[in-house]
Amino acid sequence: MTLLEESSLTHDLRSIHLANGRKCTLVLYSIRVVFYIFQLPMNQVLLTTIQLLLAINLFLLSHVANVAE
Repeated sequence: MTLLEESSLTHDLRSIHLANGRKCTLVLYSIRVVFYIFQLPMNQVLLTTIQLLLAINLFLLSHVANVAE
């Protein structure tokens, strides 16, 4: 994992933590730990997929918050 990928993933983890609490952060850290344990390649396709899912999650959370207000 390059430094850019590491900082991008860390930024996403912080964003999700602020938006959705500890549960999503724990899930994402678990995914990361699995990659380190099994030495699986963290390729760009996987990173893009994770970031897309995070973006959808943040969008849905903000939409629900706006509807609730």
